[in-house]
Amino acid sequence: MELPRPKGGRDSYMRTIQHLIRPIRVWVNPDHTVETALVLMRGHQLQGLPVYEGGQIWGILVAEQLLGVDPNTPVRAVMTTELLIAEPQTPLRVVAEWFQRHRQTVLPVVEEGRLVGIITVYDLLSEIGRSYDPMTGLPWSDHLREWSIERLAEGNEITVIFFDLDNFGVFNKRYGHLVGDEVLRRVAQLLLNEIDP
Repeated sequence: MELPRPKGGRDSYMRTIQHLIRPIRVWVNPDHTVETALVLMRGHQLQGLPVYEGGQIWGILVAEQLLGVDPNTPVRAVMTTELLIAEPQTPLRVVAEWFQRHRQTVLPVVEEGRLVGIITVYDLLSEIGRSYDPMTGLPWSDHLREWSIERLAEGNEITVIFFDLDNFGVFNKRYGHLVGDEVLRRVAQLLLNEIDP
């Protein structure tokens, strides 16, 4: 599945996969063997390998799916063909949702029709972790900005409400960070239970 290009200039405000792409210079074609694919993956320390021929991506291979497969089996017999073909400007959230929904861990990345690399679910983990406050579990402002841009682009209105806990700094100093952190978590959970993100 090819990703439609984002409309307008809103993509410049959305976090993309551009800085997470692993450049690759190797791939297999559909007629290569599983053994060839494994040698390339091991030699280049890759979790996955695009199946590429004639300027077209035919599928993707992941090392785990090759375990126990006869080394002489052609790649076309075991490759995953249902995949998102990402571009450097693909929003991070789109790729993360694809990985989750399709239980995949590696996707090819193309730019102007040319294979430029891969992105893995592992590449996304630390980046996605930066999107949420580890103390409260609430999203940081970058998530709010992306969500707002998407809603406005759809023609919807948005309302943003900010909460401030009066004198929380004094409370935190008096009762300690452990108690203060628990208060933040509980307030955050109350808010999460009452909103429709």
